[in-house]
Amino acid sequence: MPIAVALPSWSAKPDVWLVVGAFAALYYIAIVRLGPVHAEPGRPVVTRFQATCFALGLAAMWLASDWPIHDVAERYNLSVHMVQHLMYTMVVPPLMLLGLPAWLMRWMLQDHRVFRAVRWMSRFLPALVVYNVVLVVTHWPLVVDAALRSRSTRCCSSRH
Repeated sequence: MPIAVALPSWSAKPDVWLVVGAFAALYYIAIVRLGPVHAEPGRPVVTRFQATCFALGLAAMWLASDWPIHDVAERYNLSVHMVQHLMYTMVVPPLMLLGLPAWLMRWMLQDHRVFRAVRWMSRFLPALVVYNVVLVVTHWPLVVDAALRSRSTRCCSSRH
């Protein structure tokens, strides 16, 4: 006999909309304002593939962060919570990076210190270590309990 569970009631998440909207606005501004100045002459500022990838990355971020996935992940189901994390780490960043034109990446990494740090952090071992340290620290029971008790993390948890 199957057990039916109702979805949590819809609740607005303006912080999610603000973050996704800010990423979309920054991308648009970069393409419209910086693109004509920094793109190679005769080449498109952004390709359809790049714009589609960035939009899909934003959609995946929104999907993982808003109702019902966020509410189910926070209140009821650890498996959904882990799918949410997989989307944040394995789906959203690659799509958004694929959406960035080369000229925009060069512009963002023009400071040599930033470039060297990004190059080093994107190597296999440092990336693996940082990813796992962040995952473990953010799921450490003391950190999770403190986050759930803190009023400052209200946007990240609905359990108070």
